[in-house]
Amino acid sequence: MNALPPWIHLIAVAGLCVAPIFAAEENAVMGPIQPSASQVKRCDLLELTFDVPGDYDNPFDPAQIAVDGHFTCPSGNETVVPGFFYQDYDRSVDGLVETLTPHGKPVWKIRFAPVEEGKYVYHIVVKDSSGARTSPEGSFECLPSDSHGYLRVSKADPHYFEFDDGAPYLAIGQNVCWYRNGHGTPDYDRWFGRMAENGENYARLWMSQMSFGIETEQLGRYQQDHAWQLDYVLRLAEQKGLYIKLCFSAWRNFKKGKVMYDKAQGGPCDSPADFIKDEVPRQMFKNRLRYIVARWGYSPHIMGWELWNEYNTLAGYKENHQAYVDWSAEMARYLKSIDPWKHMTVQSLGSCNFDDALWHLPEMDWTQMHGYYYFNEAMKRDAKDMAYFVPLWLSKIRAFGKPALFAEFGISREASDAKELALKDREGAVLHDGIWSSVLAGGAGTAMLWWWDSEVDPLDLYWQFKPLAQFAADVPWTTQGFMPDIPATSEGLRCYALEGTDLRLLWVQNTRHTWWNVVHGETIEPVKGGQLTLDRMGQDNTAWTIQWWDTYKGGVVKTEEVRPTKGQVVLTVPDLEKDIAAKAIKVKKSE
Repeated sequence: MNALPPWIHLIAVAGLCVAPIFAAEENAVMGPIQPSASQVKRCDLLELTFDVPGDYDNPFDPAQIAVDGHFTCPSGNETVVPGFFYQDYDRSVDGLVETLTPHGKPVWKIRFAPVEEGKYVYHIVVKDSSGARTSPEGSFECLPSDSHGYLRVSKADPHYFEFDDGAPYLAIGQNVCWYRNGHGTPDYDRWFGRMAENGENYARLWMSQMSFGIETEQLGRYQQDHAWQLDYVLRLAEQKGLYIKLCFSAWRNFKKGKVMYDKAQGGPCDSPADFIKDEVPRQMFKNRLRYIVARWGYSPHIMGWELWNEYNTLAGYKENHQAYVDWSAEMARYLKSIDPWKHMTVQSLGSCNFDDALWHLPEMDWTQMHGYYYFNEAMKRDAKDMAYFVPLWLSKIRAFGKPALFAEFGISREASDAKELALKDREGAVLHDGIWSSVLAGGAGTAMLWWWDSEVDPLDLYWQFKPLAQFAADVPWTTQGFMPDIPATSEGLRCYALEGTDLRLLWVQNTRHTWWNVVHGETIEPVKGGQLTLDRMGQDNTAWTIQWWDTYKGGVVKTEEVRPTKGQVVLTVPDLEKDIAAKAIKVKKSE
C-alpha cells in the first residue's frame, strides 16, 4: 500500500460513491465508542459510533477490515453483529427535489436491537492485516416495550405471517420500488404518509440503479448517499407502521444497464452465469449482504430479504437451472447465518412463471407470483378478469404449504394498446379486484400493484386499501385454520371464501363487473336477489351473525342472524352492482 498521511481521504464521484482510503497507523487502536443511549426499549435501536484506524483501503471488504459487535444478552447468550462504514449527510428539499451534502467525516457504526429485557454487555472486535484487537466493554439496559417483534412464518398456520409474540400480520400494500427520477426521498414522505393513512402496512423497495442501489458505481464499494436514503426511508416506514420487503438485485443481463460485475465494467464475469457459478463474484455478493445486514438488519420493519427481482429472467437461468437454484439456497443460508434477527428470505419469478425446485427450498420462507394483463396469450385472456386471474395463480403457489403472495400485478404499460386501457381505469378496478380476491383466496396479503407512481399516487387510489384494512383488522389470521373455498352461488355471482373454525370470510362479486368491462364502457346490470350457499355450518341450532361490509366506503352496512339447515346456510346477497364482503361469525353459546 502506498504511503499516505495518517488521515482519511474522501473521494466522492458525482456525490454518489464514497471510496475512502486509510493509511496504516503503527499500533493503531479503536477510537472511543459513542453509544446512542444507555437505555433502549426491546426491539428499538442502539447505535454505537466509533473510528477504526488501520491498514486497509476498502472499508467494505471484510477480508481487509472486519468489524463485529459482540453482545452478551441477559440470558448469557452472545449475539454477534457486523459493523459498517458510514457517511452522514444533510438533506435539503426544494419542492420534491432532494439534495444531499456530506456532513462530517466518515465513521464506523454498529446497529443492534435487543430482544431480551435486562442488562447487555458489549465489546467490539476489529480484524485486519495486523491481527485482531478488542475494545473495552460497554453496557446498556434493555427496557420493556410493546413491540410485537420480528416477522416470521406463523407456527400456528404456515400459510400466514406472524410476529414474534404471535400477533398475526396480513400484508396490505403495494410496490413502491424507487423514487421518481431526480426526486429522492421526498416522494416517500408523501407515498408512505398516504399509505399509512389508508391502512397499508407493506411496501417493497428495490436496491437498484434507479434509487437505493449501493453497488452501481464501483464494484465492492458502496454508495453512501444511496445508503443514507435507505436509512431515511426505513426510519419513515418505522414511523408509519409499514414493513419493507427489500429486494437486492434486479438486473437481467450485462448488456442492459451498467452492471459492475461485467468485465466490460472492470468486473470478474463474462456472463451472468459466471456471476452465479464463480467463487469470486459469489463472495463479493456475500460481502454486500454482510453490509446490508449490518446497516439495516436491526429493524423489525424489514419484513424480509428478497434476493432478486424475477430471478428466472437473469440470463442463463434455464441453461444452468440447478446452479441458479443452488445459488439462491446458498445466499439465503448465508443471510440467515449472519443476521442475528433471522429475517425471512425469498426469491421472485417473472409473470406466471413457476419453479418447483425453487419453492421447495427450505430457505424460501414464502412463495410469490407475478402476473399482468398482456404479456402472453394466456395472460391476455385470463387477466381481463383480475378476480379470476389472481386466485388462479395464487392457488398454485399456496399449495407449497407456505405463505403465498401475489407480489406484482396490474395492466402492463409496455405496449401502447395495454397502456391505453390502463389509463382508462380511473377508479382502480384492477387494484380493487386484485387486493380483495387475493386475500379471500388465501393469500398472506393483498396482491401488490406495480404502478405506484403512475397510477396509485396520481389518481389518489390509496382509498381503495382502507375498507380492506378495516375488514381485516380484527381477523385472527393464524388461529382459525382458514381453508380457501368457493361457495356455490346463483348466476351472475362469484364468491371467494375462507373457512375457519368459527369464522367465515367472504368476498362476493358481480361477475360482469371486471376492469375490462369497466374501461370498455360495458353496461353492468346489478344482480338482484342473488344467493350463495355456505356448507359445513354446524347443527341446526348453531347461530351465526352475518356482517355485510361495504368494500368501497368501508364499514358494516347490514347485520343479520342465520341458522343452518342440515349444515347449510343460504344467504341472500344485497343487490350487487360491483362487489361486497361479509363475515359469518359463529355465535358463542352462553355459559
